[in-house]
Amino acid sequence: MNKVMVTGGAGYIGSHIVRKLAESGYYVLSLDKAPPLRIEHERIIEYTIDLKNTVELDKLFKENTDIECIIHCAGELGIKRSFLEKELFYSENVYAMDCLLNAMIQNKIHNIIFSSSAAVYPNSNKPLAEGTVLYPEYMSPYSLSKYIGEEKLRSISSQYGINYIAFRYFNIWGCDLYNPSIVKKYLEIDNILPNLINVSNRNNSIIINGNDYDTVDGTCVRDYLDVRELARLHIMALKRLTSSGWAHDLNGVYNAGSGNELSVFQLINIFNHITGASMTPIYAERRNGDASYLCANIEKTRKTFSWNPQINYEELISSLWNANSI
Repeated sequence: MNKVMVTGGAGYIGSHIVRKLAESGYYVLSLDKAPPLRIEHERIIEYTIDLKNTVELDKLFKENTDIECIIHCAGELGIKRSFLEKELFYSENVYAMDCLLNAMIQNKIHNIIFSSSAAVYPNSNKPLAEGTVLYPEYMSPYSLSKYIGEEKLRSISSQYGINYIAFRYFNIWGCDLYNPSIVKKYLEIDNILPNLINVSNRNNSIIINGNDYDTVDGTCVRDYLDVRELARLHIMALKRLTSSGWAHDLNGVYNAGSGNELSVFQLINIFNHITGASMTPIYAERRNGDASYLCANIEKTRKTFSWNPQINYEELISSLWNANSI
């Protein structure tokens, strides 16, 4: 029996990974401090546990001695909010990870996939590769917490025999439509596509932060990856990480993006075309911490995991628009 533990399993990304794992034949322990989603599948067991509760966490490990890998998705999200709640972000993203790593070491779990973020990267005007020089002193509290997580894994991997992959997520969007509660959860996220869908139900304008960036049309340019493709990437990475062919020098960071770039203004135009809406942007001041351009060079990820992400903006937007209209 191949068991995989997913932290943050009731969250947006974690829940998609949990379901994809079960569909791929894995038995999944889904952990979250939030109430479970009650995903109905015989291979999924959901637990309500805070990672900082080390007694309960260790007990769970002791009861499941055949865990093959941990996929660590749990944590607080949001650059803007992290400036206002620094202590919370340190507690949930750094201290909680310390608790998890300690439990792994004590219980001899040797494989982990970590949800990091492309927010660790500095400003750039070209696709970013994993070897880009980072500047922790200029990072937001959120970005810094992810960078610290990567550094912890790098520093302990040799000493304790831990194999790891740290995926730097770019802009993850979209939603599997198998469960209405998942769609509802996605549409509550403060991100561009949910905002477009929600605002279009009320009026025809959306606030865009900044139109004076040095980009193709003055708005931010991003790399958007379908969450279903991200879940598929985790399955491919898990199989490679736990195989006999995984070598210590493969441990490290990998970009999780589509390799494509799209400006906010271009995305609004695609949204209008697909849905028949007539959304118009209202421009406001830039947000603290926003990069003008944040897109991925995915050659390392493509080569290591034989992964070629499928990109279909039209299908993704159309399916969510129709699901929201039901």
